[in-house]
Amino acid sequence: MVKEPKTLQEATVYFANADNCIAYLADRRWPDGKAKCPACGRDDAAYVPARRVWQCKTRHPKSQFSIKVGHDL
Repeated sequence: MVKEPKTLQEATVYFANADNCIAYLADRRWPDGKAKCPACGRDDAAYVPARRVWQCKTRHPKSQFSIKVGHDL
């Protein structure tokens, strides 16, 4: 579980880091920790930190996806 900032000042500092933003959103989107591919539904996608995307283990045209793809946040 990602520690949530409690004040506006804490949030400004915390969310200035893109990795913190992604971790925060991923924790809310997939609370069980299993990233689910929005294209095929497979729930064991691996995170690629260098690109800040997830990679589905099934080969298909949209096998890489960001935290914002396929979900209304």
